[in-house]
Amino acid sequence: MKLLERVEAVAARRRLARATVECYSGWIVKFLRFCRDGDRWRTPAEVGAGEVERFLTHLAVNRRVSASTQNQALNAIVFLYKQVLGEELGPDHLGKFNAERVRRPARVPTVLSVAEVARLIDAVPADSMAKFSFRIFLANLEWSAL
Repeated sequence: MKLLERVEAVAARRRLARATVECYSGWIVKFLRFCRDGDRWRTPAEVGAGEVERFLTHLAVNRRVSASTQNQALNAIVFLYKQVLGEELGPDHLGKFNAERVRRPARVPTVLSVAEVARLIDAVPADSMAKFSFRIFLANLEWSAL
């Protein structure tokens, strides 16, 4: 049985969604393609933690993928080694690896407190069009709330 057929068989036993299986299969192929040695494909048994680190770092640095995309790739590789190949390679074949991870951007709050809005309004000159427009906006909000 070929590797991707084994991935599908294990995924079916675990009742994974079809979209998950397709996603994992795609990442497994990309990972193994990344680990090729010239024209020769390497078996997953030949690939270790160093290649996983290099692949995940490549995704973060060169491909500039998002954190969730990098996590998808990692989950696909872990699924391959722990669920599909776990019995023949052993659960600790990959060992520990320390790849460069993508950092999620800090979220900026979208709601201002009452005090922040008051400071913002006070910072705008009294005769500016911005302050006038903002007051019209607030009046419209009050009227629509009635």
